[in-house]
Amino acid sequence: MNRLALARLSRLGLAASLVTFTLSAHAVSRYEVQLIDVGSNAYFTPQALNDQGLIIGAVNSGQQGSTTRTAAVWSGGAWQAIPHVDGGFHIEPHGVNNAGQVVGSDGGQAFIWQAGSTQKLSAFGPPSGARAINDSGVAVGLDGSQAIQWTNGTAQALQRPAHLSSVQARGINESGVIVGVGRLPGPAEAPTVALRWQGEQVSQLAQGDAVHAQATAVNEAGTVIGHAQFADGREQAARWDGDSLSWLAQLSPKATSRALGINDAGLIVGQSKIWQDLAQGTFLSRATLWEGTLAHDLSDWVDNGEGWTLSAAMGINASGQIVGVGLYQGKRAGFILSPVPEPTSLWMLGIGIAVVGMAGRHRASRQH
Repeated sequence: MNRLALARLSRLGLAASLVTFTLSAHAVSRYEVQLIDVGSNAYFTPQALNDQGLIIGAVNSGQQGSTTRTAAVWSGGAWQAIPHVDGGFHIEPHGVNNAGQVVGSDGGQAFIWQAGSTQKLSAFGPPSGARAINDSGVAVGLDGSQAIQWTNGTAQALQRPAHLSSVQARGINESGVIVGVGRLPGPAEAPTVALRWQGEQVSQLAQGDAVHAQATAVNEAGTVIGHAQFADGREQAARWDGDSLSWLAQLSPKATSRALGINDAGLIVGQSKIWQDLAQGTFLSRATLWEGTLAHDLSDWVDNGEGWTLSAAMGINASGQIVGVGLYQGKRAGFILSPVPEPTSLWMLGIGIAVVGMAGRHRASRQH
């Protein structure tokens, strides 16, 4: 290879490196907040979103004390109702994939919604509910005391460890790794454990000295998130990498936390409660972002956040968009946060593009 070709490759390599650095140099961004607008006298409570920005949740309309709740999808400034299944009376969407398929429960019946139609998912008996769905269309959830996987609409029971009385599946990734929670025999407050299913195997995840634990989501790298509760009632967000447990940082010494969503970059979102008076049960609720194990109050990272208090972050997608609930001008509201490109990143991206352009022009001049 001659020197000219090497120089050309060097320039292109530098440009690619700069672009890559631009995309990954700073995982935590500033954000712009947008109201999920569903009209006057109504607000939206998001549950999750996909990589195209399709948000699922519920539209709550009417005056306080006489609120009507309608399951819905929201996209591009407009919302569409998810109709009930036959015999359904209380519909809750829980998961959405990148094909726009939505799963949830309606009056104790698992359902899937797609292309405007709601269909029941087969079940062994009530109550059943679907909690998540991957891009292959495999859904997971529960049926009575059993964790369930639905493939092409057909239910299959997941393995239940012999020492547990009930199990539920809460999340699934594209590789088919499933996570959830199991309960030991006993009363309703009996201890719970976090579970992971891989193929035919089910394993209990470490939880230190916590009394309760549950896993809520898993990303493509296999990182699992959830939370645990200790004997004193304190809750703390957790992540598992393989068999290794890490406790996520609290926003303050008086805070408790739950991790609710994770993307493939490993950014985790959820809710923190900063307790003001334990005896009275009063606390401040804050939407939280974890980078590694470091906690951030999302309200501090919003450029146009005047009038907003961000109370809980429910999900995060591949682009870093975050959905959640909060207060806007003193009223309950759903929000979507979108990352704001940093000036340094834009400057470096410009350099990368310029280097690519120079390399292209030089090549073109040699061809004429």
